[in-house]
Amino acid sequence: MAGAARQKIDRQTLQMFDAEVDRPEHDQIMTALFADERTLEEILVGLHGWPLLKPFDQNATFSLRSNTPYEKNRVVDILEAERLTGIRPSWKSLSPLRIRAKRLEVLLDDFSNEGRTHRLLGFIDIGIAYERVRPPFIEINDKLHSWTRDNPRHAALIEVKSTWPTAGNLLRQLNLYRACEPRGFGGKVCHLLVGPDDSMNELACEHGYRLVTFDPTGTKFTLAPKPERSEPDGGVGVF
Repeated sequence: MAGAARQKIDRQTLQMFDAEVDRPEHDQIMTALFADERTLEEILVGLHGWPLLKPFDQNATFSLRSNTPYEKNRVVDILEAERLTGIRPSWKSLSPLRIRAKRLEVLLDDFSNEGRTHRLLGFIDIGIAYERVRPPFIEINDKLHSWTRDNPRHAALIEVKSTWPTAGNLLRQLNLYRACEPRGFGGKVCHLLVGPDDSMNELACEHGYRLVTFDPTGTKFTLAPKPERSEPDGGVGVF
């Protein structure tokens, strides 16, 4: 899928890319994960540790924010909110995350040389643009009350390995990707690595990636637990 495109990469970094991008197994795993939005949501929610949203009930309250001098900011209950806007609020789902866009083979640019034209340094397998859902609020403009939201934007960059390369080759590629800017993706970026088992889990976490493993069919994906660090024994002079 990506063999010809990767020939456009800077010659100094081309050697860092593994040959598996042209293997059918790699494409099968990558496209299976890309198509499974429910699993992508579960992985990202688990990565951040975000709690589920709470349903709106009679005790729910909402901020009312005014851009006009004749009404002050205040908090209203759900009945007042519905009266002002004509709409009763509801969640599309209780997931705290909404996927906005996703893309395969995301371009990675080098912006390290400020003031110079950026260089294309590589492609990462999957890019996900998503939002963390915050409670909606009511905005007043020209005496009109309308629901709005202010959801922080995030991006996940995912590198897929159908088999593990050597640790050195893997980390060269992962470190390069973390130093690049994903083209077309804004917000706070997190990095994930998908692989056949958890043997690289500690190395991945130490280098800024979270590991996701897949089952023998290449269709079921699981976020690996973050390794626990052992704490030094207490005592004077131990920090």
